[in-house]
Amino acid sequence: GRYKLKYDGSVNVKWFGAVGDGVTDDTVAIQSAMDSSIKINIPSGIYTISSTLEINKTQTIHGDNRYATVIQTSGDFPILEYIGTGFNRLNIANLRLYYPTYDATKTNRIALKLSQGNQTTPAGSWCEQSTFSDIEINGAYYGIYNTSGAWDIKFSGILITNTKVGVYWCFGTTLNFTNVLVNGGETAFYIYNVLNVVLTSCSADKTTGKYINQFISVDSLNIIGWSSENVVLRSNGATYFDINNCSGVNLVGAYFIGLTWDGIGGSAYQTFIKVYNNSEGIKISNYMIPRKTDTHIYKNSPSQIAFITADTTTKGDTIVENCKFDNLTTTDGSTTSIYFIQQTYIKSYGNIYQGYNFATDRGFTQSAVTPSIGYVKKGTIVYNSSPTASGYVGWVCITDGKPGTWKPFGTIAA
Repeated sequence: GRYKLKYDGSVNVKWFGAVGDGVTDDTVAIQSAMDSSIKINIPSGIYTISSTLEINKTQTIHGDNRYATVIQTSGDFPILEYIGTGFNRLNIANLRLYYPTYDATKTNRIALKLSQGNQTTPAGSWCEQSTFSDIEINGAYYGIYNTSGAWDIKFSGILITNTKVGVYWCFGTTLNFTNVLVNGGETAFYIYNVLNVVLTSCSADKTTGKYINQFISVDSLNIIGWSSENVVLRSNGATYFDINNCSGVNLVGAYFIGLTWDGIGGSAYQTFIKVYNNSEGIKISNYMIPRKTDTHIYKNSPSQIAFITADTTTKGDTIVENCKFDNLTTTDGSTTSIYFIQQTYIKSYGNIYQGYNFATDRGFTQSAVTPSIGYVKKGTIVYNSSPTASGYVGWVCITDGKPGTWKPFGTIAA
């Protein structure tokens, strides 16, 4: 009789002729391995490819670790691309997807492409219940790209460097990012029309652009434990968190080091958090700008800077509590209007702003003078921290405005 070998373990790409020396073209060998099995192992090495590696079914692709297993190309095409026609599950881990240099003209450089559609026409098939972990991406135009209804997708331990856009994600349900760091480039996260998005312990470092993070038509957005270093907001209308037509947004716990507001180009109106276009159910708490005693700078005379704006297109009040927007200074003598809250559709509790402590949305704690900066609501009270005989107990704002109209109250006996 004849024996038939049964094997359900991982297939090693070197069995199919991959070399991994950084010179040999390993495209055919790796693709052949991927076509042959649902479990693929890519051992340590530098694998050069000349065309996209295509995933067309449920598949597990693992390297040894993201420092040792490198897939690289200088071509203008995706490195890994999902082209499946059904609804498949992917498990991809321990890889470095590498373009040696970033080139802004090469828009097809997508390290991990998970769909065939676009923002106007979403793909009709997608991956689901998929995990991506311990992956490093370098030099792509888009680091991670999806325009399909993918659902229950988890990313963890992802480092994305020197990309135009770190994560570009349109459509889907239940999207989780944990410990995802975007370093460099212009936009860290662009997320559109997704239900239930969670970002935990993520960060954007050394990004420079107009929209650092954009969230459009997202229902249930939770950003927890964010951090950021050396980010530059540049051009008119620049925002760090752009919240557009979103609902159920919860931003909790963040610190920022070395934030720069750059008004280059003239008349720059810049906002750290912008809430607008029917957004509702927004809460921001424990945001530290800057962390501890660090300072943030502004230069090239941005016309206005605000921590948060929520205009008449929002639904209901945005809640801001226990946040700090302090220690802003200029490096070139710029004259700039600085605000904590720019519009009236915000309730503020226990926030520190340029030396003032907002106890509630209508009450400071104490100060020796009335505010000269920021939007103040009618009814706000400042208690005098340096009372004197024949002086006043404090001041009350009688007209909404920037900084409002103030009158003293409570004459102290001589």
